[in-house]
Amino acid sequence: MATIEDLKQDLHIQANLAGKDLKFATTWGIFSPREIDSGTELFLKYLDIKEDEVALDIGCGYGPIGLAIAANAPKGQVHMVDKDFVAVDYSNKNAQLNNLTNAKAYLSNGLSAVPKDMQFTTVVSN
Repeated sequence: MATIEDLKQDLHIQANLAGKDLKFATTWGIFSPREIDSGTELFLKYLDIKEDEVALDIGCGYGPIGLAIAANAPKGQVHMVDKDFVAVDYSNKNAQLNNLTNAKAYLSNGLSAVPKDMQFTTVVSN
């Protein structure tokens, strides 16, 4: 049986998403903490990502979709938002873990923290 201390430890996932090998730290309380869910894998399989993509990921969780886009868009930018501060923290940790300087997560209730004048080539949510 797991102890409270065991449950406080980060969980780790390695996955190939949209053709890129990525590493993720996650924790209990964030959606699909043990593995990348099949919906995310299927979604990314059919997403056409341009190298200069300017993307918005709404409800980013720990970042699998947004960071897969960032990994495939080295000349682009990925903005990720979530209403859960733990998810935002893990998305930013995972961007650093994967050396993705073109991705950043923000605390936002829906689109409240997204600047009204920003324009995106792609908006995703899962």
